[in-house]
Amino acid sequence: MNKKDKIKLIIALITFGSIFASYFIWGKEIAKYVAVAGFAVWFGSMYFLNKKA
Repeated sequence: MNKKDKIKLIIALITFGSIFASYFIWGKEIAKYVAVAGFAVWFGSMYFLNKKA
């Protein structure tokens, strides 16, 4: 497994974990905002990790 793949896996686990945790702690309304923020972080990290520079 490449270093980039490990980083992608860690980011995905943290993102999904924070979404589930926020759902159970604060409820559905806050979890929506956490999901949007998590998607933005995930998308940005995938962009920078997949760049060939």
